[in-house]
Amino acid sequence: MDGHPPQQSSDDTPPPDDRLDEDAPAATDASSTARTAPRRGRRKGWRKDKGKDTSSTRDPPRRSKRMSRGAGGRSAEITGSSGGGESIRDSAHDRPRGDEIRTGESYFQRRGSRARGDKEEGPPRQRQKVQWSYVDGSTYVGEALDGKRDGQGTLTCHGGVWDGVFKNGKFDEGTATNVKWNDDCRYTGLIVGGKLNGTGKITFADGGEFEGTFVDTRLDKGMARNLAKVAFLKDGYNYTGQMAGGDLNGTGMVTNAVGDVYEGVFVDGLLNGRCKITFADGEVQEGVFVDGCLREGKVTSVDGEVREGVFDNNGLHGPGKKTFDDGEVHEGVFENNVFHGPGKITLTGGCEIEGDFAHGKLVHGTITNTELVNGGTYTGQVTGNPSEVDGRSGYVQIGTGKKTLANGIVEEGIFVDDSIHKGKVTFPDPEGLGLEVHEGVFVDGCLNGHGKVTAATFSEEGNFVGGELNGPGKVTYADGGVLKGTFVDGYIHAGTAENVKCLTSDDIYTGKIVDGQPTVSRTTW
Repeated sequence: MDGHPPQQSSDDTPPPDDRLDEDAPAATDASSTARTAPRRGRRKGWRKDKGKDTSSTRDPPRRSKRMSRGAGGRSAEITGSSGGGESIRDSAHDRPRGDEIRTGESYFQRRGSRARGDKEEGPPRQRQKVQWSYVDGSTYVGEALDGKRDGQGTLTCHGGVWDGVFKNGKFDEGTATNVKWNDDCRYTGLIVGGKLNGTGKITFADGGEFEGTFVDTRLDKGMARNLAKVAFLKDGYNYTGQMAGGDLNGTGMVTNAVGDVYEGVFVDGLLNGRCKITFADGEVQEGVFVDGCLREGKVTSVDGEVREGVFDNNGLHGPGKKTFDDGEVHEGVFENNVFHGPGKITLTGGCEIEGDFAHGKLVHGTITNTELVNGGTYTGQVTGNPSEVDGRSGYVQIGTGKKTLANGIVEEGIFVDDSIHKGKVTFPDPEGLGLEVHEGVFVDGCLNGHGKVTAATFSEEGNFVGGELNGPGKVTYADGGVLKGTFVDGYIHAGTAENVKCLTSDDIYTGKIVDGQPTVSRTTW
C-alpha cells in the first residue's frame, strides 16, 4: 500500500456486463416490448386549384415524394409548391400520436428531432430496465444501455452491494455496503466519481480499520484501528488512532514488531506534543515530543536510572537531572548527556560535588565530605572527571580543602594534585604526648621551607627540609628552654642555648653551641 486506503484491484471490480448466466432471464428490451407508434397515413397533396375539376385533360395532381424510415425514425416529405419547387419537411418535428413511448415500468425519452443532415440511423439510444445474473452469482437490477450497466441500479456481488449510479458498466456514484475493495479489505460508505469520497469505513482481513471522511480514496480525516498495512508503518507495525490527510494525525498508538509502544499525538506520522514511548526492554520515554524525538520530559531506563529535563538526540541537553539506582543524583546543565556548565552531584551518604563542568569534567568546584578510596574524607576544591564506578574517585584535590585520613591525620590548606601544598597538618596523639601541628609549605606531606611545628612539649620554627629543621631555626621547649641557630636534620649545629635542659642529665645549659656541642666545660644549674 502507499499509505492510503488500498486502491481497488482489477480482480475486485463488479463483474463485467458480458458475463451473463445462460439460465438467467433475458433482459427486458424496450425495442421488443414497446407498442409501435401508429403509422401515419399519407397526407394528401395540396395545390392552389383545390376543389376544381381535375379531369384527365389537366395535368395529374403532383404526388408528394416520400421517404419513410420506420417507426420513430426520421422521414422527409418533398411536397409540391405553387411555384413548382419543392420544400423539405422533417416528420420528426411532427408530434406523433402519443407523446412518448412506455415499456412496462420503464420510461424512455420522447422521440427527439435531429438536425438536418444528421447521418445517424435508427432511433435514439434508450436505457432499459433489466435484471441480470452472472456466472459468479452476482446480480444486477437497474438500468442498462448498450448491454452495459448504465443509470440507476443495484449490483450485488462478492457479498457486497453497490447501490447508485452506473456509467458505462462501472459504478460511479452512490453507496457501497461491505463491498470487496481489494484482496484483503472491504468498504462500506459513499462513492463519488468511482472513488471513495465521503464518509465510509474500510475493514481489513486482519481486523484493521479505516473510518472517517475519504477524499479520492484517501482517508482525509478519521480513525484507524489495528492498522498494519500502510507504507509509513514498517512490517509488523500496528496503528490505532486518528488519521487526516492520509497519514497518522491525531491521538493514536503504534506497536512495532518487537513490542515497542508509541502513544500520544501524531502529526504526519510522528509523535508531537505530550506523548509516551514504552520500549520492549522496559525503558520508558515520556514528555513533550517534536517530530518523533523527546524534547522535554523523563526517561526511565531498565537499570533504574532516571533522566529528567531537556533532551536532544535521546540524551540530556540543557537543564536536567539524573538519578541513579543507588540514589546518586546529578543535577545541572548537560550537553550530549554529560555535564557541561554548572552542576551538582549528590552521592549516597551525603557527599556533594558542585562546580563548573566542561564535557563531563569538573573544571573547578567543591566536594563535601567525600569518602576517599583509602579511607578518610575530603572537603574542598577539586577538578577532574567523576568516576563512572562510584562517582567519588576520579577527582583531583586542588585548591582549598580539608582532608582527614584513616589514621587520624588532618590536612588543611591548599592542595595540589591530591596532596597538601600549603597549610596545616595535625597529627594524632597515639603515645599520649598530645597533638602535633605542622604549618607551612609541604612537599610530599612533609614541611619544606619556612614552617612551624607545635607540640605539647615544644615548638619549632624555621626552615624545614623533609619535615626537619634545616638551616636557621628556633626550638622553644615547654619549660622555657630555647635553642636558636643553625639546624641540621632537626638538631642544632651552631647557635645558642638558653636554659636548655640536657638530654642525659638534669643540667641546664646556657651558652654557645658549636658543632652541636656546648662551648663551656660546665653547665649552669
